[in-house]
Amino acid sequence: MATEEGIVTRVNGVLAEVRTLKSEACAACNAKEFCHDGGREMTVSVLNSAKARIGDRVRLEIATGAFVKAMFLLYIVPVLALLAGALAGLAISGDEAAALGALAGFAVSVVLVRVIGRRMGDMAAYQPRIVRVLERCAAIDVNDPAC
Repeated sequence: MATEEGIVTRVNGVLAEVRTLKSEACAACNAKEFCHDGGREMTVSVLNSAKARIGDRVRLEIATGAFVKAMFLLYIVPVLALLAGALAGLAISGDEAAALGALAGFAVSVVLVRVIGRRMGDMAAYQPRIVRVLERCAAIDVNDPAC
Protein backbone atom coordinates (compact mmCIF):
# COMPACT_ATOMS: atom_id res chain seq x y z
CA MET A 1 0.00 0.00 0.00
CA ALA A 2 1.21 3.47 -0.84
CA THR A 3 0.68 5.82 2.10
CA GLU A 4 0.95 9.55 2.59
CA GLU A 5 0.07 12.05 5.31
CA GLY A 6 -1.68 15.39 4.97
CA ILE A 7 -4.10 17.96 6.35
CA VAL A 8 -7.80 18.01 5.43
CA THR A 9 -8.67 21.37 3.86
CA ARG A 10 -12.24 20.71 2.73
CA VAL A 11 -14.93 18.08 3.32
CA ASN A 12 -17.74 17.52 0.83
CA GLY A 13 -19.93 14.51 1.64
CA VAL A 14 -17.90 11.31 1.28
CA LEU A 15 -14.98 13.16 -0.29
CA ALA A 16 -12.31 15.32 1.29
CA GLU A 17 -9.53 17.48 -0.10
CA VAL A 18 -6.21 16.86 1.58
CA ARG A 19 -3.09 19.01 1.34
CA THR A 20 0.03 16.87 1.39
CA LEU A 21 3.75 17.49 1.19
CA LYS A 22 5.89 15.66 -1.33
CA SER A 23 7.44 12.62 0.31
CA GLU A 24 10.82 11.03 -0.36
CA ALA A 25 9.08 8.49 -2.61
CA CYS A 26 8.02 11.33 -4.94
CA ALA A 27 11.65 12.13 -5.78
CA ALA A 28 12.20 8.68 -7.31
CA CYS A 29 8.82 8.44 -9.09
CA ASN A 30 8.85 8.72 -12.89
CA ALA A 31 5.31 10.18 -12.94
CA LYS A 32 5.99 13.08 -10.56
CA GLU A 33 5.50 15.67 -13.31
CA PHE A 34 1.89 14.53 -13.75
CA CYS A 35 0.68 14.82 -10.17
CA HIS A 36 2.63 17.82 -8.84
CA ASP A 37 2.65 21.44 -9.91
CA GLY A 38 6.32 21.85 -9.05
CA GLY A 39 5.77 23.13 -5.53
CA ARG A 40 6.33 21.38 -2.24
CA GLU A 41 2.59 20.89 -1.58
CA MET A 42 -0.20 19.26 -3.54
CA THR A 43 -3.93 18.89 -2.98
CA VAL A 44 -5.69 15.61 -3.68
CA SER A 45 -9.34 14.60 -3.54
CA VAL A 46 -9.82 11.40 -1.49
CA LEU A 47 -12.53 9.21 -0.02
CA ASN A 48 -13.19 10.24 3.56
CA SER A 49 -13.76 6.79 5.04
CA ALA A 50 -12.36 7.83 8.44
CA LYS A 51 -14.84 10.73 8.86
CA ALA A 52 -12.06 13.30 9.08
CA ARG A 53 -12.85 16.98 9.64
CA ILE A 54 -11.25 20.14 8.33
CA GLY A 55 -7.83 20.66 9.89
CA ASP A 56 -7.29 17.02 10.88
CA ARG A 57 -3.92 15.43 10.13
CA VAL A 58 -4.67 12.17 8.31
CA ARG A 59 -3.04 9.14 6.69
CA LEU A 60 -3.97 8.45 3.05
CA GLU A 61 -3.64 5.12 1.32
CA ILE A 62 -4.05 3.70 -2.17
CA ALA A 63 -3.95 -0.03 -2.85
CA THR A 64 -0.78 -1.17 -4.61
CA GLY A 65 -2.76 -3.39 -6.99
CA ALA A 66 -4.94 -0.49 -8.08
CA PHE A 67 -1.87 1.69 -8.60
CA VAL A 68 -0.12 -0.98 -10.68
CA LYS A 69 -3.23 -1.54 -12.84
CA ALA A 70 -3.58 2.19 -13.47
CA MET A 71 0.10 2.50 -14.43
CA PHE A 72 -0.21 -0.52 -16.75
CA LEU A 73 -3.16 1.14 -18.46
CA LEU A 74 -1.35 4.45 -18.75
CA TYR A 75 2.06 3.24 -19.92
CA ILE A 76 1.91 -0.30 -21.32
CA VAL A 77 -1.38 -0.31 -23.23
CA PRO A 78 -0.33 2.54 -25.59
CA VAL A 79 2.98 0.85 -26.36
CA LEU A 80 1.29 -2.49 -27.07
CA ALA A 81 -1.31 -0.80 -29.29
CA LEU A 82 1.41 1.06 -31.18
CA LEU A 83 3.32 -2.17 -31.79
CA ALA A 84 0.17 -4.08 -32.79
CA GLY A 85 -0.74 -1.35 -35.27
CA ALA A 86 2.75 -1.35 -36.72
CA LEU A 87 2.80 -5.13 -37.11
CA ALA A 88 -0.66 -5.14 -38.70
CA GLY A 89 0.39 -2.43 -41.16
CA LEU A 90 3.61 -4.25 -41.97
CA ALA A 91 1.72 -7.47 -42.64
CA ILE A 92 -0.67 -5.63 -44.97
CA SER A 93 1.72 -3.55 -47.04
CA GLY A 94 5.24 -2.58 -46.00
CA ASP A 95 6.87 0.28 -44.14
CA GLU A 96 4.46 3.12 -44.92
CA ALA A 97 1.49 1.03 -43.80
CA ALA A 98 3.43 0.05 -40.67
CA ALA A 99 3.92 3.72 -39.77
CA LEU A 100 0.26 4.50 -40.38
CA GLY A 101 -0.76 1.39 -38.46
CA ALA A 102 1.41 2.43 -35.51
CA LEU A 103 -0.20 5.89 -35.47
CA ALA A 104 -3.68 4.38 -35.73
CA GLY A 105 -2.94 1.89 -32.94
CA PHE A 106 -1.64 4.65 -30.70
CA ALA A 107 -4.66 6.87 -31.44
CA VAL A 108 -7.03 4.03 -30.56
CA SER A 109 -5.11 3.40 -27.33
CA VAL A 110 -5.41 7.06 -26.31
CA VAL A 111 -9.19 6.86 -26.62
CA LEU A 112 -9.25 3.49 -24.86
CA VAL A 113 -7.07 4.73 -21.99
CA ARG A 114 -9.27 7.79 -21.57
CA VAL A 115 -12.53 5.80 -21.47
CA ILE A 116 -11.21 3.05 -19.18
CA GLY A 117 -9.34 5.58 -17.02
CA ARG A 118 -12.52 7.55 -16.37
CA ARG A 119 -14.36 4.37 -15.37
CA MET A 120 -11.51 3.33 -13.10
CA GLY A 121 -11.41 6.82 -11.57
CA ASP A 122 -15.06 6.52 -10.60
CA MET A 123 -14.48 3.22 -8.80
CA ALA A 124 -13.65 3.41 -5.08
CA ALA A 125 -10.92 0.75 -5.43
CA TYR A 126 -8.85 3.14 -7.58
CA GLN A 127 -9.23 6.22 -5.39
CA PRO A 128 -7.00 7.16 -2.48
CA ARG A 129 -8.78 7.15 0.87
CA ILE A 130 -8.28 8.43 4.38
CA VAL A 131 -7.58 5.38 6.52
CA ARG A 132 -6.83 7.06 9.82
CA VAL A 133 -7.05 10.39 11.59
CA LEU A 134 -3.63 10.94 13.15
CA GLU A 135 -4.46 14.14 14.98
CA ARG A 136 -7.76 15.98 15.44
CA CYS A 137 -7.80 19.74 15.05
CA ALA A 138 -9.84 21.67 17.59
CA ALA A 139 -9.64 24.99 15.73
CA ILE A 140 -12.02 26.05 12.98
CA ASP A 141 -9.45 27.67 10.66
CA VAL A 142 -7.11 25.27 8.82
CA ASN A 143 -4.33 27.88 8.90
CA ASP A 144 -4.68 28.26 12.69
CA PRO A 145 -1.36 27.27 14.37
CA ALA A 146 -3.32 25.08 16.79
CA CYS A 147 -3.84 22.53 13.99
